[in-house]
Amino acid sequence: TLAHEVGHGVFLSLSPKQQEQWNNLSGWQKGESEGQAPPYKEKRQGWPKETSMVTHREGVGFTRHYAERNNEEDWADSFGFFVMGQKGRLPENKQAFLERVLR
Repeated sequence: TLAHEVGHGVFLSLSPKQQEQWNNLSGWQKGESEGQAPPYKEKRQGWPKETSMVTHREGVGFTRHYAERNNEEDWADSFGFFVMGQKGRLPENKQAFLERVLR
C-alpha cells in the first residue's frame, strides 16, 4: 500500500509529456467510445458506488482490476508492484516505461 501511495506522488512529478506517454499506453480517455472498455464501477463494500469518468482501450493489461479505475491508479499500482520486485505482474510495455522513467 505504501509503495502504491508513493507512486501517486511520483506520477505528479512526471513531466506532462511523460504523463501523456503513460496515458497512451492504455489509451486513457474521457468518456466512452468504440474500442474502449466499459468504465470502472466501484463495487467494494464500504466504498462510494462511483463510476469512472475515464476509460481505457479494450484488451489492455493491468496489474489488478482496481488499476482500471483511471490513469493515476494504473500508474500507482504499476509503480507499487514494480518497486516491490513484482515487475512480472506488469504488461511488458508498462514495465519498459517504468524502467526507462525510473532510471
